[in-house]
Amino acid sequence: MMNTRATGLTVILLMCLATAFTYHANNGEKSVMIMNTQILPLHQNWYFTEKGENNWKPASVPGNIHMDLFENGMIEDPFFGVNEQEMQWIGRKDWTWKTRFNIEESHISAHNVFLRFNGLDTYATVYLNGEQILSANNMFRTWQVDVKQALRTGENDLEVHIRNVFDENHPKWESAPFRLMAFPNNDQADTMIAMYSRKAQFHYGWDWGPRLVTSGIWRAVELVTWNDFRIEDLHVIPGQVTEDRATLTTRLEIESAVTGQARAVITLNGREMLSEAVELSPGNQIREFEFEIENPRLWWTNGLGEPYLYDYSITLADKDGRGDQRTLKTGIRSVELARNEDEDGREFQVVLNGIPVFMKGANYIPQDNFQNRVTRAHYEYILGSAAGANMNMLRIWGGGIYEENDFYEVADELGILVWQDFMFACAMYPGDEDYLENVFCEVVDNVKRIRNHPSVALYCGNNENEIAWYQWGWKQQYSDEVQEKFEQDMHNLFYDTIPRALAEADPTRQYTPSSPVAGFDGRPNETGDLHYWGVWHGQEPFSTFNDVNGRFMSEYGFQSYPELSTIVRFTDPEDRHLHSEVMLSHQRCMADDRRDREYGNRLIQTYMDRHYRQPKDFESYLYVSQVLQAEGVKEAIMAHRRSMPFTMGTLYWQINDCWPAASWSSIDYYGNWKALHYFTRDLYRNILIAPRLVDGIVQLHVVSDELHPLEARMNIDTWNINSGHSHRTEFDVVIPPNTATLIREIPLQELSRGIEPGDMALEFSFTDQSIPASRQILFAAEPKDLNLRLPDVNVRLSESGGKTAITLSTDVLAKNILLSAGHEAARFSDNYFDLLPGESRTVTVESGVVTSENLIIRSLADTWQ
Repeated sequence: MMNTRATGLTVILLMCLATAFTYHANNGEKSVMIMNTQILPLHQNWYFTEKGENNWKPASVPGNIHMDLFENGMIEDPFFGVNEQEMQWIGRKDWTWKTRFNIEESHISAHNVFLRFNGLDTYATVYLNGEQILSANNMFRTWQVDVKQALRTGENDLEVHIRNVFDENHPKWESAPFRLMAFPNNDQADTMIAMYSRKAQFHYGWDWGPRLVTSGIWRAVELVTWNDFRIEDLHVIPGQVTEDRATLTTRLEIESAVTGQARAVITLNGREMLSEAVELSPGNQIREFEFEIENPRLWWTNGLGEPYLYDYSITLADKDGRGDQRTLKTGIRSVELARNEDEDGREFQVVLNGIPVFMKGANYIPQDNFQNRVTRAHYEYILGSAAGANMNMLRIWGGGIYEENDFYEVADELGILVWQDFMFACAMYPGDEDYLENVFCEVVDNVKRIRNHPSVALYCGNNENEIAWYQWGWKQQYSDEVQEKFEQDMHNLFYDTIPRALAEADPTRQYTPSSPVAGFDGRPNETGDLHYWGVWHGQEPFSTFNDVNGRFMSEYGFQSYPELSTIVRFTDPEDRHLHSEVMLSHQRCMADDRRDREYGNRLIQTYMDRHYRQPKDFESYLYVSQVLQAEGVKEAIMAHRRSMPFTMGTLYWQINDCWPAASWSSIDYYGNWKALHYFTRDLYRNILIAPRLVDGIVQLHVVSDELHPLEARMNIDTWNINSGHSHRTEFDVVIPPNTATLIREIPLQELSRGIEPGDMALEFSFTDQSIPASRQILFAAEPKDLNLRLPDVNVRLSESGGKTAITLSTDVLAKNILLSAGHEAARFSDNYFDLLPGESRTVTVESGVVTSENLIIRSLADTWQ
C-alpha cells in the first residue's frame, strides 16, 4: 500500500504512463521497459461541507474535519485553552467531501481500473459520478474498488460521505446482549462506544490526550490502472543469517490478465542476484525466489552496529518490454522473540542475529490528534531523539494507529526495533463474525505494508485487554454465562483471528497475544512482560521498582508537566497555575469514572512531598516535576538493567505527546526534551554504572550491552557538596559482556569518612574515558534533606562551530542545573545535570536562540530559596 502525501501541485502521475528504465532481457542485454501500472493521485480540488448543507469550503486530502474547519477559520485552535470542550459537536455531525478530476481515454481503456483509498475515517460511503461504489467501516483498512464501468472520459465527480461514529455505534451499544467495558479515563463519555468502531481509540480521549473524534479522508486517494500483469505485492524474507552467509527469499504476488511468460530479475545494490522465467496465467499467483549472499552486511540495532540497508529491486517483464518493478530498502538480519522455559520461569527476550539483546526504549503514541500534521520531519525528530538517547526499541501502542511508512523507514535507518501492537487497548471488544472478518482484513492490510521493514521485531495482539478482564475487576461484574461468552470472544479475536491473518501476511515474526502477558490471573512475573503501575497509581515508593521485576518491563512511568515555553503556547497568563480550568483540562489523568480532575496533580504532589521541598512558584513547580519524573524513572531503569539477563527489556511510558499537556512523556508535544529524556540518554548507554545504597551498603553494579569483555579502573570520588572534593577510592574491574554484574559491596561509612549524608555525594566513573559510560552520582539523602546552598554559577557564552557554547562552573553543588530561554523554546546538548563544586562544563545550544539576555539558569536550590 502506498502512502502518498498531497503536494499542492497540479495532479501528476506518480508512475508515468510510459516510464522507461532498463532491465535484463533473456539474452543479458539491457532494454527499455514500459511500465504496466499507472497511479494517479487524487489529492487536489477537494471541498467539504456538513451533510445537508451547501456551504462548500476547501479541504485537505489527506486530512480530517477538524483541520479543515480550522484552516477555513471556522473553529479556533483545538489545543488552546479549553477549546476542546467547545468542539465535541464536530464528531457528532455527518460530513461530505467532494472533488472533480479529469482523466483520459487511456485510463479507461486499461484492463483494470480501480480507486484506492488508503484510509477512510471511518464510516464512509463513496460515490463516483452519482453511483455508489464503496461502503467502508474501518479506519485502518485499505479500500479499493473496480471503477472501470463507472468512470467516464473527461470530468468525473467523486464524493465521500462520512457518517458520525455515535449514530453508527450507539444502536450497537443499546442492542448488545451485554455491555462492553473500557477504562473510563479513556473513552471519556458516559456511554462508551469506542470499542465498537475500528477507529483509533485515543480519538475518544485517553489519560494523556483530548477527546477529539475526527472523521475524514486521512490517507492517500489514488486511481490505479494496469494492463497485462503487475506485481501486486512482495515479501522479502531473510532466512538463515550468519556473518558468512545469508539466504534471502522473495515471495512475489503477481496479478495477471494474460497468459504468457515473463522474467523476474532481482538486484541487490545494483548487482544482479537472480534471473528466472515466470509462467503467467490469468488471476493471482505466488512465486518464490531464493538466493544466497556471501559475507552479508547485517542490520544491527542502535548501539550494537550499523543498521545496514540494501537497495533491493525486482522487475517482472515480458519479451516485449512490458512489466512492473518494485524497489525497497531492506536489512538482512534474524530476529526472534525467545519464549523458552528456564530455571526462573519463561524468558521474554529479543534475539538479534543470534544474540540476546537488552531492549532499551519507550512506548510511542501518535504524534498528533490530527495525523495530517505529522510530516517525515516529525518522525525523523522523534525517532532521532530516541536514537540520540541510546534507545534500540519503540513500542507502537495499541490505542493509536498503524504508523505511516515514514515511521518504519526511519526506524530502519536508525536501528530502532519496533514492537507492533495491533489496535486494541484497555477495553472489551465485540466477537461477532462481521467484526472478526473486518479485523482479519485490517491485520492483513497493515502487516503486508510493514512486513519488509527489518525494524519490525514482533507483533502483539493488544494493550492490557487481558489484564483488564482478569485483574481490574471487570470479569466479576458479569454473570458466569457472560464471562464464558466473552472469554470465547476474546480467544477468537486474539488467539485465532489475528494469528490466522498473520499466517497469511507474515508468518516470519513472533506474536504475543497481549501485553502484559504475565503478572495476573495466576501468571507469575517470571513468565513474561509486565506493566507495573504500583509506582504512580498505587503510590508505592520509587524504591519498589527494585522489588517488582519481570522478564521484560514493557510499561511503567511517572508524569510531569511540560516546560513553560510549551505552556505559554496553550494558555493565557491568568491560566498559568496548576488548578486553572485550562491546566486541569490539559491534565487528563483522572483515575476512573469519578473523573477526578485533580487526581494526577495529587499524585505528583504526593511524590514531590516525599522527595523535594515545596517549589516557591509555578515555573519552579514545572521544573521540579520534571526532575521528580526523571529521578523516579531512573530508579526503574537502573533496577531493570541491574536485573539483566533475568530482565531483558525496559520500555517506559512514554516518549512523546499528541498534544501539549501534563503527561508521562519524555519529549513534549513541541519537541522539547524533558529532564527524563536527558537522563535516559545516560541510563541507556551500553555501559551503565548502577550503584545502589541498601541498608548502609553501597552495592556497585556495572551493566554492559557490549559483546566483548572490558577491563577498567573504577573511581569512587567522595565529595562534600559545599566544600568540594574529599578523597578517592580506586580499584580495577572486569566487565563481562552482555550482562549485569555486582562488582563490589562497600560500607557507606568507609566511603563517607565522617561526611554527613546531607552533605555528601559519591561520584562513580572510569579512568578510561574510551569506555562508553557516563558517570553516576549517588546521594545518601533525599533531595529535600540535602544541605543545598544557592550556588554561584559562573557563566560564559561563546561561539563554537557555528553554535552558541555555554560554559558553567560553580562554587558549591548546583543540583539539576536547568538552562532555558524563558518563554522561548530552546534545546541544549545537556541539561538537568549536577555540577559539583569547582567543576566546569560546556553545553552547546542545539536549537533556538539563546543570548546572555534571555538565558535563565536554575538549580534545585533556587526553587525554594
